[in-house]
Amino acid sequence: MISLSVEPGDGETLYYDKTGNELQSDIRIDGTSISGTLNSVDDYKTFSKDTSKHHLVLKLAAPDGGTIETKMTGGSTVMKNYVTVDDGYCVYSVTNKDAQKIYVKVTKSDKSVEKIYDLSGLTLGEAV
Repeated sequence: MISLSVEPGDGETLYYDKTGNELQSDIRIDGTSISGTLNSVDDYKTFSKDTSKHHLVLKLAAPDGGTIETKMTGGSTVMKNYVTVDDGYCVYSVTNKDAQKIYVKVTKSDKSVEKIYDLSGLTLGEAV
């Protein structure tokens, strides 16, 4: 059996040079819908081409083992192709919450499970 766990990133953990609390608050995952608030951050760059002010941190895990991959579609997304997640955390740049979707896939023994997460329930907030 292949299982997938997706949770909000920890508030006190540093993701690059910002904590989860600086980036987001009250993130909830209900099935494949994500809601909560992404704070506006002016001086945070996760990728060289990233100009987004809003970032979502998720903890991705495969409790039964397997390779975790993720990508994002829609908006001015940097992560258009699948990337492997090694440390369990992924930071997504959100520029258009209504158009963007997050894909998470776990593969083990030539079998895979994929979930697509909707971001339309997010609020793009102001700087903290």
